[in-house]
Amino acid sequence: HSQRLTLLLACFIWEIWVTTCFLLLGAAVLHPEHRVPDGRELLTHQATFLTRLHPSLLYVYQVGIFMAFWGTIYGAYELYCRTTYECLAPLSARFRALPYARVRLGVLVYTGVGGLVLLWSFQNPVEWVKPAALVGGVLTCGLWCFAMIWTDRRFLPASLQMGKLLILATGVSGAVLTILGLKGLWDYIGALVK
Repeated sequence: HSQRLTLLLACFIWEIWVTTCFLLLGAAVLHPEHRVPDGRELLTHQATFLTRLHPSLLYVYQVGIFMAFWGTIYGAYELYCRTTYECLAPLSARFRALPYARVRLGVLVYTGVGGLVLLWSFQNPVEWVKPAALVGGVLTCGLWCFAMIWTDRRFLPASLQMGKLLILATGVSGAVLTILGLKGLWDYIGALVK
């Protein structure tokens, strides 16, 4: 178990490092030349970061990209399983009684099948992430704020509960994120229907 968590942490650290390098190099190399990744060429232009030094460094770039994707894939699925279990366990005694392996299998099937449906449904890679970003990134974050307030009041002793100012800030954040998420989802669905 600790080896898996160590590997997970190493994958996330590697991903953050590579992302930071890409941001800095993109600003220094691609931006002045007005080279923008487009369509399915999401990683082609970035190879120049290393091939300008020496053409054989293309292989280092390709291995780095593979490792970054591997870290994301491996780490994300493990993270989805853990956060699903930890988030739903306080809400239901029945859910807490489920063995973690069963929850993990359910989450892996859901995310794997959902990912394949999105992958096969859209031609443009940017379109792959729009529904997930709208629902998971914005709308769910707003609802999560309300869940934090409810969990705080329901399960924590009074001495550990959030103060009024923090509850107000969390509630306002939840309302804004939920409204923005619903508006974004409405606009997205409206554009699909047209």
